[in-house]
Formats: sequence, C-alpha cells, structure tokens
Amino acid sequence: MVNIYGGESNLGFGIHCKNMIRSLQILGEEVVFLPIKGSVQPPNDLYYQSFIDKAKDLTKFKATNPSLFIFHEEESCRYTGSPAFAFSIFETDQITPIAKAMLNSRASDVILVTTKEHKKILENSNIITPIEILHEGVNEDIFNLNTQNKLINTNKFTFITAGKKEKRKNTDKIIRAFVDICQYKEIALICHTKNPFTFGPNINVRAWSDVDITKFGFNLVSNDKIALKFSNGVCDIYFTHNDIETKDLPLLYNSANVGIQCSSGESWGLPEVEMMACGIPLIITDTIGHREYLSAIPEELKSLIITPTESEIANDNFWFKGNKGKWMVVDISDIRTKINEVISNMNNFKNKNITLSNNLIQDFSWNKAAQSFLDLIKKYKM
Repeated sequence: MVNIYGGESNLGFGIHCKNMIRSLQILGEEVVFLPIKGSVQPPNDLYYQSFIDKAKDLTKFKATNPSLFIFHEEESCRYTGSPAFAFSIFETDQITPIAKAMLNSRASDVILVTTKEHKKILENSNIITPIEILHEGVNEDIFNLNTQNKLINTNKFTFITAGKKEKRKNTDKIIRAFVDICQYKEIALICHTKNPFTFGPNINVRAWSDVDITKFGFNLVSNDKIALKFSNGVCDIYFTHNDIETKDLPLLYNSANVGIQCSSGESWGLPEVEMMACGIPLIITDTIGHREYLSAIPEELKSLIITPTESEIANDNFWFKGNKGKWMVVDISDIRTKINEVISNMNNFKNKNITLSNNLIQDFSWNKAAQSFLDLIKKYKM
C-alpha cells in the first residue's frame, strides 16, 4: 500500500500524480490518493478517472504506509509515511531557502529528483537528506507510433509548441520566430500554450501568447471546440483550448510534423517526451531537465538541438522573482535558424521517426518509474 499526496489537475504535478497512481495499480500495488487542496483546475480526464476513484478510498489510509509527495517542496512538511519520499521539482540552478529548510527538516526520509543534474544541485546546496533519481516518463499505451489520425488537420506542413505560456518556456520567442520565418509560407503552427492563470474572455489570445499576431496580418477565421484559428491567407496559427484529454494528446501531436520546445529550464518537460514517444522530432534546448533524455534523439535529428551558452537570473515577475537562481538564455535567432533548417529539409520530416519513439519509450516510461519507486521502498524500508 502506498499513499500519494499531490495535485489533482491537468498541470505538471497532477499529470505526474495520476500517472504514478495508474502505473502503481497496474503493477499490483494498492494506492491511496490524498489530493492537496488548491489544485488549479479540475482533473477532467476520463482516461484516468477509474484509477483516481479507486485510489480515493481513504478507509485504506494508514499513516505508516510508504508515502510519495508530489508537490511544491514548501508543502512537504504536511504529509506522513514510512518511508516518506518527497519530490523536489525545480527548473533552475538553485532552490529557495524555504525549500532547502523543508528538504533538510527530515520530514521526508528520501528526496527524489528527476535528473542527475537536479541531484547535483541539491548536493551542492548541502541537502543532507538522502537523494535518489526517479525519472518522469510517458504512458506508452497512449504515446506511441500507433496514432495516425489528427486532431487538427491543417493541410500544411506544421509545427507545434506545447506547455503553458511562460517566459521560462520562451513561448513568445517561439511564436515570434515562427512568424518571422513562416508568415509568407504555406506552413502552420499549433500553440497548445493556454495559461490557466491568465484570466479574461476565451477569445483573449494573450492567454496563449503576448505576441500580437494581428500586427502581422493574422486574423481570426474560426473558433471551434478544438482551437482558435488565425490566418493571413497563407500561413495559419492555431491556439488550442485547454480541455483536450490525455487520450487525445497523441492526436494533437500527430497533427504536426515537428515540435518546438525551447525552454530555458525544466524539471523534466512532459510535452517534450510525449511528442518524442509519438515520433515527433523536436527543435529543443539543451538545458536542465531536457538534458537527461537528449540521448534518445537519433543522430539525424541532433542538429535541431539548441545549446544556449549564457544564463541569467530567473525572473518573470510571477513564478520567478529573482530568488531561485538562474536559467539559460535562449536566443530567438537560434530558434529562427532551426525553423529554417527544418523548412529547408521538409521531406525529412514528412514521416514519424521510429528510432526516436523506440528510444524514448524504452528508457522513460511511467511503468518503469513506478517499478523504480517500489524498488526504492524496499531499499529504505525501516
């Protein structure tokens, strides 16, 4: 029996929780799920609902069960278990003083991180609690090469970028770079980037991007249950709605030929590995989080990797306010260069990349993560 404390949402923490719950149950482990109050959005994901409902039987809860905490470190003093495992999930080269205090409080017996680089940062921060690496992953039953249908049929060569609009994810740089290179070409971009923390009417495109694409001749031409479509008559940009269920994400990714995921730093990057598992090549940055699985990229696609050389204080005046260290600076000219490289070799990206998918699924699945967690329980069992 395992207790899992975490977010219940369609954002990173929630996705992490429901996949660990599902995979542990598939491996025959009973799970009790204790959602942390304050989740940003309802789960709205029927694929996982039966697993979540089964795990919400609190009559099976015991404080002495092994426990897994998947949320902000600052809240990790609010759970119990034996042994107690807490994820430290961060995107920069430094943790906050509060996070450090909590991780060293010994409220947790073991700290889990997603990559070797994150472990090194904690060790350099003098975290005295034992630290183990436990990768995130993909649900290989969903994200694979089997999907042929498309959620959006653009009828054009298509790029996609996914992940809520943030400065850290360089959403605006990606969209502006695309416009700069492609606005007069028969090419499309899908932006699965709506930020649920941006309020206002659904038609407010600033929820997806602060780039005013109307200044470049793009006008709203349709708004259906899947996306807003803007076009200048040649080039198209789609802004998807947020209520796309997990089971339909492969259809979304399959709507595109190439992904553009240029974050300045990640704890992992779930859309990135999901696209790769679907065989979608990526223009991707060599930064913390991403770096752990770049080895899955076959040689013929490695030229699309962007390697930033400079860093800056992480500050977006919202999530990051200069107190969480640094992230890498991604130059928009590098994104333009890689988009141009793809366009110059479009025939190489007409089909999915089988090697990319096989490499990613083999090394990074949620079932593999769940089994590794069960092995850690045995290692640290009192």
